[in-house]
Amino acid sequence: MVSLTVVFALIFIALNLMLWYMVIRPVTQLSKIADHVSQGENMDAPDFEVTSSDEIGVLTQSFNRMKKSLVQAMTMLEA
Repeated sequence: MVSLTVVFALIFIALNLMLWYMVIRPVTQLSKIADHVSQGENMDAPDFEVTSSDEIGVLTQSFNRMKKSLVQAMTMLEA
C-alpha cells in the first residue's frame, strides 16, 4: 500500500513540474514583459522567443506583433 502511495506521489510531482514548465513559466515570463512594455520600458528588447505552436506560442506571437506595432506607432508620433 505504501509503494502505491509513493508511485502516485511521484506521478503527481512529475505532472506538476510539467505543468509549471509548459504553461506557468512561459505565461509568467510573458506577463512580466507585458508589464514592462505597458510602462514604456523594454520597447527595444528582442522579441519573446516562441518555442511552441500551441496556445501559449500563439499568444507569444501576438504579443510580439503588438509590441512591434506599438514601437512603430511611437516612432511615428515622435517624428
